[in-house]
Parts: sequence; C-alpha cells; structure tokens
Amino acid sequence: MHTPIVTTSDCEGAGEMFQVTTLFSEAERLEKELIQNPPPTESDIEAAKLVVQEKGEAVSQLKSSKANKKEISAAVDELKKAKENVSKLEERSKLQPGIPRKDGKVDYTKDFFARQAFLTVSGQLQVESYACALSRVYTFGPTFRAENSHTSRHLAEFWMVEPEIAFADLEVHKNKTLNLVMIILIDGCLKFIEMQCFLTPFSQLNYLPLTTLLAECLFKYVDF
Repeated sequence: MHTPIVTTSDCEGAGEMFQVTTLFSEAERLEKELIQNPPPTESDIEAAKLVVQEKGEAVSQLKSSKANKKEISAAVDELKKAKENVSKLEERSKLQPGIPRKDGKVDYTKDFFARQAFLTVSGQLQVESYACALSRVYTFGPTFRAENSHTSRHLAEFWMVEPEIAFADLEVHKNKTLNLVMIILIDGCLKFIEMQCFLTPFSQLNYLPLTTLLAECLFKYVDF
C-alpha cells in the first residue's frame, strides 16, 4: 500500500518530524508585496466609503425621479463596485508582514493545509485501516526522522517496510516474526551460518525473565 509522504499524523510520537509549511514563503512574498504596494491608510478607506455614500445617494435620486431602468441599473452597478472596493481596502489594511499569529501562537489555519503538516515518520495509521479490510497488508516507502543526531544509526531519510495483520494475537505475531527472521537468514546469511542453528528451536521468553537475562549479560560482559 502506498501511504502519504505528507501527513498531519505524528504516528504516536514515533520520532521527531520535519515540518511542511508554506508560511515562510508566503510571509516573504507578502513582505515584498507590501513594500512595493503599501496597504491602504485610514484616510484611503474613509475616502472609499465616501464614494459609496455618493453612489448610494445617486441611486436613491434616480429611483425617486423615476429614471429609466437602464440608468438605475448602471448606477446600482457603480454602487456595487464601490462597496467591493471598500471591502478589498479593509481586507488589505489588515495584512501584516511576518508569520501569521493568533493568541500568541502560529496561526496554522493560514497554512497550505490549514493545519500543521509533516513528512511522514510512518505509514502505520493508513495501513491499519487497510488491514481491517484486507487482513494482511504492508507499506514500503520513504520515512523521515528529524532527530539531530550524527551517528551511523540515525538517518534523516530511509525506506521502511511496515506490515500489518488484522485480528492477530501475540502468538500469531511471534510466529510471523520468527518466519521473517528465518527467511532473512536463509536468503542473506546462509553461507555464513551452520545449518544446525535452523534445527534448534528459538527460545521464547516473557518480558520480565528476558530483561533479567539481559541485565545479567550486561553486567557480565560490559565493564563499567
């Protein structure tokens, strides 16, 4: 299944996310525009309102004098244009340079998606819905993590396989995982591994005994 690369889901906090936004480019564009064409002043708006008043009086006079419909219709059109001009001026006067804010926070309703959006850290959410209809599905696609760590174990971008199985319990998941490990070993590492290891059953431990075993190995082989 192909899942979205741009998403509004944080996948249960699976990792730090790269944000996708047009607010910065829009802020730069607006700043340049306001420099070239400054917003209207209060006097500009008042003058436009006076024109509306004059056009309205003209329409009233034509109606009271029982002028022909063509003249009245033309005057009404002029009045509408004057009102639209006032609305545009008032809207433009509210434009402010910089990132739009509301209640002291970034106003993402002005962004492209009208909310925060990110590069995906996982297609899990979308694939889970497909799994409920198709039982067994997987996604394979680019994943992005914004952890600021410069180690060989941290990548800003990588491709990840995410399988989902509907109506499966822990036992099913364990068996599927074991089968996957066996396939990887057989396909990729067979010549480096003795066949005896495939004849030996894999041990299965609960969480607490496993953590105890790992702790014992850690203190045994790691010198603090």
